[in-house]
Amino acid sequence: MAPEELQALKVTGEFHWGYSIRAVSESAAAHPYMVPPPSTLIGALSYGLTRVRGLSECTNIEGKLASRTLEAYSIVSWATFGLQDERKEMAIVAHGYSDPVRLFRLPYQRGARHEWAQRDMWFGVAAHGKTYYPTGGFKILYLIRKREAEEILGGDYQEILLRSCASICRLGSREGLVSIESVELSEDLQRINPPARTSLYFPARLVVEIEEERGEDILLPILTQMRDALIFRGVSLWMGDHERYILPVIARNVRAPGELEIHQLAEEGALLKVAFPKGEEIVVIPKEILEGDT
Repeated sequence: MAPEELQALKVTGEFHWGYSIRAVSESAAAHPYMVPPPSTLIGALSYGLTRVRGLSECTNIEGKLASRTLEAYSIVSWATFGLQDERKEMAIVAHGYSDPVRLFRLPYQRGARHEWAQRDMWFGVAAHGKTYYPTGGFKILYLIRKREAEEILGGDYQEILLRSCASICRLGSREGLVSIESVELSEDLQRINPPARTSLYFPARLVVEIEEERGEDILLPILTQMRDALIFRGVSLWMGDHERYILPVIARNVRAPGELEIHQLAEEGALLKVAFPKGEEIVVIPKEILEGDT
């Protein structure tokens, strides 16, 4: 898929207190992802798309109940996230922590406990993982397949996408409230060569050499396998369905907004420069996005 067949959406916003995104396969322990994975970003866009179009969050696909987020996966070729806050004089650090919460335990209990007489056993206290990032800024960049977007959303798809991004109200759990500050759309995409600097996370397999002291390793779900799990009672996921990402930060082990330089790409990696009205962004993507369909 050539760059001219893609558009880029950039969303900037601010967290209220932070966010909680439970890792795949977690139950009571609820260890969190330290940043929203691509699947969460696409889910946030899907929420806006359903609200703007007045649709339900689920649909029927070939006789199976499925999340309407599958439509968003058809539209979005790539999604990436970065910490950003250019307004504050002091950097805000995203910090992982676990708080005790009242947890609904019934789904993890034996059938005998499902009787009303056993209701006192339905709830318990457990540590719940969170990432505190109060008033911390962020940015999301979506690469949009123009043809698929028009087929699914209609001729006014650009307006629908802009309104849907502006309608994003949370990332992760419903308590992870955000305020959207700006939404920009660009068709000015250009493939470039390294060296180049980026502030958006990317899979580690796409690069060979980077400015390591400004990159933090994080484990996030493999995007394509998350898509396969959106048909209910279908494919299950486990912790092995993850890959290593690199998050640009101000310094290693200090999870505050920063950027790093890409010195050399892997054979499967590519760089795109996207020009927006308020500046440009560099994003690391799989080369197959430009050479075919993912």
